[in-house]
Amino acid sequence: MTNAHVVEDYLSFKAQGATVAVWVIPANGEKPLDATVKVFDRESNDLAVVDIGEATIPRATLYGGAVKGDVEAAALGYPGNVDRARGVSANGTVSPSAPEVRRAQITSVRESGAPWNGDKGVLVHDLATAPGDSGGPISDLCGRVLGVNESGTKTGESGANFGFAITGADLRAFLSENDIPYASTTQPCLTDRQAAERQVDTMFAATSAAMAKLQEAEAADKAAESIKRGKTILCGLALLLMATLATWRWRKHDRRGTAVFGTFATVALVSFVIVQRSPTYAPAPNVLADTGDATCTLDDQASRIVFDTDDNSRKTQISLLAGQCYGSNRRLFARNGELLTNVNIDPADESVSVSTIDKASGRFEYRNYLLERELFTAAKAALDKTPGQVCDANGKGGDMTLAARRVSDVRTLLPKTPTETIIWNCKPVSKEDGTRTGA
Repeated sequence: MTNAHVVEDYLSFKAQGATVAVWVIPANGEKPLDATVKVFDRESNDLAVVDIGEATIPRATLYGGAVKGDVEAAALGYPGNVDRARGVSANGTVSPSAPEVRRAQITSVRESGAPWNGDKGVLVHDLATAPGDSGGPISDLCGRVLGVNESGTKTGESGANFGFAITGADLRAFLSENDIPYASTTQPCLTDRQAAERQVDTMFAATSAAMAKLQEAEAADKAAESIKRGKTILCGLALLLMATLATWRWRKHDRRGTAVFGTFATVALVSFVIVQRSPTYAPAPNVLADTGDATCTLDDQASRIVFDTDDNSRKTQISLLAGQCYGSNRRLFARNGELLTNVNIDPADESVSVSTIDKASGRFEYRNYLLERELFTAAKAALDKTPGQVCDANGKGGDMTLAARRVSDVRTLLPKTPTETIIWNCKPVSKEDGTRTGA
């Protein structure tokens, strides 16, 4: 995605028969990517779409909610004045390198169609833009695209510098009109701190509920202990009485009476042993059973969503097979008590994800880490070294030690804070719920 004016000269020279090329410069890699202009609209939107063919670069998600003024944002671009000040050569400007990331404050958003704004919307921010910033995204602090930088005021022509970006609403409309698929979300952006605080609040509420259940269980235990004590006394008295009567009849040489009371004494003794061995409490069952499907609902108060779309983040389903295998592809998770953990890699986004299922609470957490090239390469090497373990159709097979090692080796490489955290609360699917699908 870029501005139409960025590729306008390329199309003009190409129409004149000149030998020209358009490249996409990725943040990582060894060379620029060959591209072609797929969609061009200079008049209505100043937007263009370039196609990089079979090559892949990390995707961006659009924010589909309403954007208002006084919002913190970040702008990404390759301002030419920075390259000139650093003395970057012509070859250096087309070599893969990370973009400049600068904080900005969105001061106002003027949607298209407003009486004072005409057919084109504009997102106004306080960042001074430069040639090379055009076509770059301006995003919220979760990395979701709010608009596309287009132009800015020039230094000296006004009392302050302002940048202007095409609004997210106009961008989404442009992509839809040209049948360009895109990912979007309307989930609010939570900072790492806000997400952590909400997760702590959620865990505190769960802990409080568990403590309340524990208190109820303790009260039930006390009642059960009293009942057990009463049964013990009764069985003991019955045993003593029957043993006394059997001894008395034995001394009277009454074999029949001795046998009858001896039998009753034996029954009393067995009852006494059973009462003593019986537990006074029953452990609370897990929310998720060892086998079966579960439906999971997004906890949007504790989730920090960056990539996932609204369609697949509100609800999901998981399928547990034989306690430690998960999903239709029967991946073997590492297990620590009732906690199941697995790691996955996405080469297209250069990201690593960690999935955790807590069967005791029914909590399903998905943490996604968008990594720099060097760290991603190390994580990929660790996963390649220890292949993922798979169960058979009956939930058997797979090496649990290797599954645990795979998780441990990758987790040591990941940063402390994930790029994205999505949390679902899961409940078992009952037979009455109808169709069951594994994830």
